[in-house]
Amino acid sequence: MTRQEMAIAAAVRDAACEFGRRLGDEDLRRFLRKAGWSGGDVIVTVREEPAEAALYRLFTTTMPPVLIALRRPSGFVFRTLRPTRRWRRKRPLTLMVAPETTMGMLYDDVRRDAVSAPRPTPWFTIRALIG
Repeated sequence: MTRQEMAIAAAVRDAACEFGRRLGDEDLRRFLRKAGWSGGDVIVTVREEPAEAALYRLFTTTMPPVLIALRRPSGFVFRTLRPTRRWRRKRPLTLMVAPETTMGMLYDDVRRDAVSAPRPTPWFTIRALIG
């Protein structure tokens, strides 16, 4: 594991611990409920994490609906992923992102294209949680 990979792994771990602490805050839980999150698996990531690694964790360790909590310098931003019929039939076997794509880039790209939510993809319905 390279120094950069170790730094990213440490940042993801720290972000997950921070998110866990923040879940104790009733205001955050109220925000998530009001935005439509009713519970399920959570993936915590940071903007520098390679999208390939985060998506691999998503596909191998979670079952939709999934909350993606992306740690930014300004705080957390959230997306929910709900399964489509295609997901229920067969999970994706390959990731369709370039190796240099980070989670921050992926979040920004989806946000730029998502004029209205939810935004359908072959595998998920993506919805931004906006308070």
